[in-house]
Amino acid sequence: MNGEVIQTCYGKVIGIPSDTQGVTVFKGIPIGADTGKENRFRAPQPPESWEGVRGCDHYGDRFLQNPDPNCQGAFWYSEFNYASEYRPPVSENGLVVNIYQPEVQEGRKLPVYVWIHGGAGNYGSASDIKFDATKLAAKGVIVVLVQYRLGFLGWLTLPELCEENEHGVCGNYAVLDNIFALQWVQENIEAFGGDKNKVTIGGQSAGAMQVTNLLRSPLAKGLFQRAIIQSGLTGFLNDPGAMGKALGMREPFPTVEEAASLSKEAIRESFGRDVTLKELREMEMEEFLKPPVAKNVEKGVMQSATILEDLAARIQGTVLDGYVFNEESIDLMNPRNIEGIDIIMGGTTDEMTSLMAVNSTEIPTSNEILITKLKGMYGEDILSLYPTSTKEESYASFLRAFSDDGLQRLLLSAGLNQVAKKPYVYSFAHVAPGKNEDFYGAYHSGDLWFTMGSLKPGRAHREWREQDWGMMDVITDYWSRFIKTGNPNKESLSEWIPCDEKDGYPFMQFKSGQADLITTSGEEKREKYLRNLILESLILK
Repeated sequence: MNGEVIQTCYGKVIGIPSDTQGVTVFKGIPIGADTGKENRFRAPQPPESWEGVRGCDHYGDRFLQNPDPNCQGAFWYSEFNYASEYRPPVSENGLVVNIYQPEVQEGRKLPVYVWIHGGAGNYGSASDIKFDATKLAAKGVIVVLVQYRLGFLGWLTLPELCEENEHGVCGNYAVLDNIFALQWVQENIEAFGGDKNKVTIGGQSAGAMQVTNLLRSPLAKGLFQRAIIQSGLTGFLNDPGAMGKALGMREPFPTVEEAASLSKEAIRESFGRDVTLKELREMEMEEFLKPPVAKNVEKGVMQSATILEDLAARIQGTVLDGYVFNEESIDLMNPRNIEGIDIIMGGTTDEMTSLMAVNSTEIPTSNEILITKLKGMYGEDILSLYPTSTKEESYASFLRAFSDDGLQRLLLSAGLNQVAKKPYVYSFAHVAPGKNEDFYGAYHSGDLWFTMGSLKPGRAHREWREQDWGMMDVITDYWSRFIKTGNPNKESLSEWIPCDEKDGYPFMQFKSGQADLITTSGEEKREKYLRNLILESLILK
């Protein structure tokens, strides 16, 4: 172990060289106390300070989750879980950060990218293999990877919790963890050579939803200046729409009372009896990893393997508590709430091939069922826009329509928003090689190898091609430029303009190692049909 000793507010740390020249990595820096037992369902607390120099050469614990939810060979297993060195133990002591620090010239301050992992709010960590962000950091960006409480441990809402809270509120602990991490960055990042006034937050999937949570929370104002939202699915439209409903998303922002009622019922069914808050805090964490007593979970959600997952399927979600969120702050179509924030938002062209095919509990058995589903969600005219001659065609159309729906919601969120700085929108259509690529296409999370700069030989059991390396270089150029300036453009790149209705909802398409600006004025009829359908549903609502 070598390198510079850094003084943080809780003690000294030293990192290790990464496999990329000039980039030092600090693994598992503690930023908060253990969230177990008495700290369960409380706002994050500071950790104990330490003496001497802490060697940051191994990842900190992952927050409590099913330690091995996928069997060998399953899609997500081979995407994330196959490399044991990126899977540290699980515990409730997960308030840690990993930092990728490039060389810093004396007197300079580098921009900072704070990354929030995905995993459906139930899984994942800052040590996932796709977040080994050395190539992105090498482009002059300090990357900080954070963790937050998962499952019901991040969201439980009970009257007793509100009574003991100084603000009279409860729930939203996962959001508070991420705000706590941003506050740590404000206090400590300058010691690593970072600029606390140039902070970009970013996340994918559930992490993207956490980014929008931070945009919606008055408690996070001033802690960041930019945001990158990857596969946020519904954009800034509060109604999750057909896609969100099919994936089991609830209407967003229940009140504290509504969430508390749901929480109490879920606890009773998962444990098979009423359980007090005192009991929940006294339980060893292993109790939450036992199978639930409940035999059935809410429609659209798979039977859960553990109490932790079962409760998460029932109660996970943000709560309109008047403190972390209020009635005005949650509306991101109100330009006041994102004014002055530079934003990139987008997703993959085949989001649903990995999400729906793996997670759907009702795989259709006939072409007739598929056609009925398509018509039920999108109307009779959808059949003239997507091929449905065979079951295989209809299934591909079913998944593609969901993905197309997501892009249109992002375009509408950006293009119709009256904010002065319009967001930049992208679609990631680059198909990674191998693993039934003709079916999966540009699947949900497949962009992470490229945007995080973590593409390396031998990873993901794929034979990476020259165009893959080229795609990573192009997209990290855009990302790093945006993190530095708020504008992704530079002379060597294709021009990317913000998304505006008057310009035909332009977006950048990343495909086959290249970037091309697409304007939807010349797009296929099906994209316009979906966009008009979404607009109609919002107007009717």
